[in-house]
Amino acid sequence: MERKWKVIIVDDEYYVGQLIRKLIPWDELNLECEAVFTSSEEALEKIRTDSIDIVITDIKMPRITGLELIRRTIEMGKHSRFIITSGYREFEYAREAMKYGVDNYILKPVTKENLVEALGHVCRLLEKDAHVETIEKEIDRVSDQQSRMKKNDSLRTAIEQNAGEKKFEPRSLERKGDSYLGLDIKLDYFEPEKGGGAQDEITAEYIFRTVEKYYGQACDDILQYQGRNLHLYILLIYPYGKGKEIKDGLEGLLSSISHYLLNIDLYHVTIGVGREKGLAEKIPDTEEEAFEAVCGRLVYGTESILYHENSPLYQKDAAEEIFEKYRQDIARAIDSFDTDLLSKEINLCFHELNGTKAPNMRGMIDLAEVTIGYFSECAKLEESAQSRQELMDHLDHCTDRQEFVRILSDSLTEKLEQMRQASESQSLKPIRIAKNYIEEHYKEKLTLEEIAGQVGLSPIYLGAVFKKETGQTIGNYLTFVRMNHAKSLLLETNDTVAAIGMEVGYRDQKYFSQTFAKVVGIKPNLYRKLHS
Repeated sequence: MERKWKVIIVDDEYYVGQLIRKLIPWDELNLECEAVFTSSEEALEKIRTDSIDIVITDIKMPRITGLELIRRTIEMGKHSRFIITSGYREFEYAREAMKYGVDNYILKPVTKENLVEALGHVCRLLEKDAHVETIEKEIDRVSDQQSRMKKNDSLRTAIEQNAGEKKFEPRSLERKGDSYLGLDIKLDYFEPEKGGGAQDEITAEYIFRTVEKYYGQACDDILQYQGRNLHLYILLIYPYGKGKEIKDGLEGLLSSISHYLLNIDLYHVTIGVGREKGLAEKIPDTEEEAFEAVCGRLVYGTESILYHENSPLYQKDAAEEIFEKYRQDIARAIDSFDTDLLSKEINLCFHELNGTKAPNMRGMIDLAEVTIGYFSECAKLEESAQSRQELMDHLDHCTDRQEFVRILSDSLTEKLEQMRQASESQSLKPIRIAKNYIEEHYKEKLTLEEIAGQVGLSPIYLGAVFKKETGQTIGNYLTFVRMNHAKSLLLETNDTVAAIGMEVGYRDQKYFSQTFAKVVGIKPNLYRKLHS
């Protein structure tokens, strides 16, 4: 709906003010009369407490003149437009008022035509002002948004610096007397297979807004960045000495987020809190500490606030040192496709990590990365980095360390079993090809060399592999196939034994009969007689 411009009329002569009100076609000009005043004092109070677009005022007023009314309105910072009315005697006075930005003046006696013309001119000016204001607001909004994006990008860079991806430049964030506190608000799915989608973005946006609501007044600035797997990184920048106030607000923040998540029934929430820093160059450290702290949910559970200052110190190389002890046994398990051994070694590896004095759960993430990377390397997997990252993503939504180890162990042993089956299938492939070729060409005079040529192996190697996998030689298998077909022909046709022998690859009837009796146990004619 189009906005109506608000108008007040000021004239010490009551009937003149009412006449002006009556003469104005309000709806036609899209105007709204707020009030008619007989004193400038009342008019000034209205202007002070309300947003008045147009003031129609007599120039000659007792105590506070129309000119003074205009001057005081301007001093209040109001942006009202003015139309003044005056008689011939005040004409020069009215012209002086034009210096204050009066948009029009009307000589008394006031007529409808003069009013409509003056008000039409002022309304066009107001519309222009509104258009300019809209453009300026949009420019300011875009500028603020770009500034915010640039600052949030600084936070992203600070976090990625720890992964060696970018160099962090704190100059744009550094101010004297400020303190910096990193938060990692971690959302974990109740059921990872049901997670993801638009709800993640909606929930993350709600949490970011909630953080701004809780800390908007206390902080000089708030930076936000959504990382992988719903790690919502927050950087609170606030004056030195406010640290206790900021931390005291975390319980309310967690309560508000938890209450919202109850309606969704999809996520757990945990807040990891880094250590307060006094230098902007330490921003990557406080965010890394917040991440380390939130890893503690594997021990302490979700729906809680975990402080890095209460966590054991993290030994950066601890995971690799522990894995090194089990490397050879894990390699042996992979080489032999021994899923039980692999599961056992993975569990021993993590048991040792968790059995160290006051373990830091960040080590669970690092040990998993080392284990997955070594498995892929040792197993000579050609799978993409995306596949390995998907497993890490799944682990990053675990909220219990036993579950964490179980998922890792089950995933790698399942992959090892798939590798075993693929290897077995690959080794049996030449056998399948050889058998199929024999089935298709048993009537012909077949040689081991001919069959081996179809498989692409040497006759000696094929013979050895065939005997190992089937328990019989290729020659015996060929005879077995021929005799099975011969038995079918004896029962299903009236052909002579000699003809059936020829049909299954034997030119010599005597040799066929001897071979049949040796394999089946009786001569061909007797077999036909007994089974017909």
